[in-house]
Amino acid sequence: MPLETTVTQDPAGARQRVRYVCAPNTKADGSGSPAAVDGPVGVEFDDPTQPVTGVSVSQLEPAVRAPADFIGDVAGSLVADADLGAGVVRISERFLIHYVHPQAENLGASTAVVEPDPDPA
Repeated sequence: MPLETTVTQDPAGARQRVRYVCAPNTKADGSGSPAAVDGPVGVEFDDPTQPVTGVSVSQLEPAVRAPADFIGDVAGSLVADADLGAGVVRISERFLIHYVHPQAENLGASTAVVEPDPDPA
């Protein structure tokens, strides 16, 4: 299962990013000990033609940035090299980000005034 996130875009607002916090571990299910990786965790996209970018916030915190007006789904992988030597042992986790239009989710209605009904019928 990918790490799935939904982002509500605001074309008039600032660009947003989805930041991931990685904690490499010696067991695939996360029950092992903390482990180091060689270099920063990177971001790879399934569709490199989309207007999104991967950035490194820190060694274990990659992020995905999209323009404020981008609407659609972005799939990809967070990737790292688990071999601390000259070789490469690739480890990865999948992600899926849904960028959606802003839309009303409630009316925000409240009782304004209780008053007599002017229509007697």
